[in-house]
Amino acid sequence: MYVGDSSAQADLSLRASFTTATPGARQVTVSAPATMRPGQATAVRVALSAAGDATLHGVRLALQLPGGWKAVPTGPAVFGSVAPGQAPAVTFLVTPPVYAPNASAVVHATATTGDWLREAGATVTVSG
Repeated sequence: MYVGDSSAQADLSLRASFTTATPGARQVTVSAPATMRPGQATAVRVALSAAGDATLHGVRLALQLPGGWKAVPTGPAVFGSVAPGQAPAVTFLVTPPVYAPNASAVVHATATTGDWLREAGATVTVSG
């Protein structure tokens, strides 16, 4: 970048350069079984892809579930720093309520940091 009062680069007194980094095509994915049983915990994995050239700070992987459902992470769900090429993931033990009807529900995953958000969903059937 050049700053000055001339269109000739040789006469410009201020010069600087900068680079930009982006989270790029990072996407969140959710891997859940097609069928879950009421009252029984089932593993659901949430992952963030390794794309992009920016280091992300304070990345949180989470699940949003229907009312009465529970999710317990089996490991860290918040990552202080995620460098380019890293793909953080966490497995949640998800339990539909014992009174869950024979119906479909969406298991909704998010990855957030600051004002940045990625989302994905998977439909599961609760039967049993």
